[in-house]
Amino acid sequence: MIIRGFNSDNLCGINVDNPRILETCDELSAVKEIHFEDIPFNTFNHDLFAKCSSTITLELHNVSLSNVSACLFKGMSSLQSLSLNNNLIKILNNETFGDMPDLRRIFVNNNVISSIGEDSFKRLRNLRAVYITHNSLDKVDKYAFPADNRLTWLDFSNNHLKRLNFIQNLHSLKTLYLPFNKIKRLENDTFLNLVELEYLDLKYNLIEELPTNLFRTQKRLQEIDLSHNRLVQIETGTFGIGFSTLLLNDNKLAIIAVFNDIAEVNIAGNNLRQLSALPTNNVTLTIDKNPWECQFIHQVTNQRNINLKYTSNNETKNLRGIPCNDTLKEKKILPKSIIFEERKYMRRISDNNFGEADTGYLTPMRCAEPEHIYEEIDHYTQSPV
Repeated sequence: MIIRGFNSDNLCGINVDNPRILETCDELSAVKEIHFEDIPFNTFNHDLFAKCSSTITLELHNVSLSNVSACLFKGMSSLQSLSLNNNLIKILNNETFGDMPDLRRIFVNNNVISSIGEDSFKRLRNLRAVYITHNSLDKVDKYAFPADNRLTWLDFSNNHLKRLNFIQNLHSLKTLYLPFNKIKRLENDTFLNLVELEYLDLKYNLIEELPTNLFRTQKRLQEIDLSHNRLVQIETGTFGIGFSTLLLNDNKLAIIAVFNDIAEVNIAGNNLRQLSALPTNNVTLTIDKNPWECQFIHQVTNQRNINLKYTSNNETKNLRGIPCNDTLKEKKILPKSIIFEERKYMRRISDNNFGEADTGYLTPMRCAEPEHIYEEIDHYTQSPV
């Protein structure tokens, strides 16, 4: 059936779920939005959109589309948003999109794309956002995007990517999503040219180390998510300063350098016993599921600039509700570590040098079992060293 005899001048959009409803776009030249869903693509004409010069949004969802060529969109000179989700598209190349000067957003989620070839987005000069998630993407050509691109948002989540050489000329990029890929290695210059980057998501990859000064040019960066990787240690200078959130939870970190000037840091689920140095700025630390030394926990809980977040079930030995390992079991308690019963006599102590005149005034406590020591420490100000 062909739709005829109606005025489409004021028609904003049309949803099509029956291929016989629409055989030509002659009557829809002024329609701004067109949505196709659950229709086998071979049931409608390939020149269907030739006269849709005013259409701004086109969605072809679950239409069994496997091959995309520029001729499909020929005539859609005003198109700004193109969505091809839930299809069977295998590759993107320089013949896929053609020349669509106003196109701003591309969605090709839930397809079977394995590669993006050279110049795939070359003629899309105003492209701002690309979403290609939940595919089988393992290769993106270094020159897939033009040198003068204006891309600000790129989402390649849930793919098979191992290398990131294709992002080095994305000078305007602000948001980069790359979680659930197979990235193992980041080069020193991976993000060098991404000077506008504000948000980076690399969670659930296979990253084992980070080059020093990796983020040296990212002055606008606000949040980095590196959770659920395989990081073992992080060196000083890896991160810049001034950004708000750093997520390092669920790695294998045993050593981490100081992270000054970061407002919130999540280091839960690692192998940390202590930090090499405490941050000096005001910071919120999430510290669950680490084998912390109790002495370190006692130290960090006394820092006014550190706000601790922990939610683990604290059934194990703990200090102030935070699970920690008792390292005093194998250490001899030296005189300077003795906890004194009478707090007033501590004023007589100077640098732990006990003179004969002092000994008559000091009544040392018998050291309790390790699990009780920290309860006493919490009550008195003198702590074991």
